[in-house]
Formats: sequence, structure tokens, C-alpha cells
Amino acid sequence: MLGLSFGLLFTVSTIGAQQLVEAHQKGISTSLQLFARNIGTAVSVTVMGSIVTKADVFYTGIHGMFVYGLIATLVAFAVPLAIRSVREESLSG
Repeated sequence: MLGLSFGLLFTVSTIGAQQLVEAHQKGISTSLQLFARNIGTAVSVTVMGSIVTKADVFYTGIHGMFVYGLIATLVAFAVPLAIRSVREESLSG
């Protein structure tokens, strides 16, 4: 189920990133998105692995990992909203 949702999300986000730029910048937009996704995945796996490893009890580590995942998700939702509002302000005046 998770693989299906990520597959759909990646496709939509790639198309969205390509639609926001001009034709001559589509390759740059797509490659930057894939690069950021790969770096984010590597950093997240490292951080989550260290959280689970440092916990005395496995379930405490899993709980900490999900808390980290929740915080990262909230930041991931907040950043595009902030970028959009800044962009709208710069376009309006």
C-alpha cells in the first residue's frame, strides 16, 4: 500500500515540478527534484536509524522514529505553503 501511494505521489510531484517552469528548464526542475528526494531519503534513513539504534527498548526507538517522521512531514507541508505565499507577495508588488 505504501509503495502504491509513493508511486502516485512521485509521479504527480514530477509533473507538477515540470509544469511550474518554462520548457527549457524542465530538465533542471526534474533533476533537482529527484536529487532533493534522494538526499532527503538518505538523511531520513540515517536519522531514523540512529533514533532506533540509540533507544534502550526497540519500541521506544520506533516511537521516536514516528515522532521524527511526523515533524518532518509537518515541515514538508509548511515549506511549500511558505514559498507560495512569498512568491505571491513578490508577484503582487
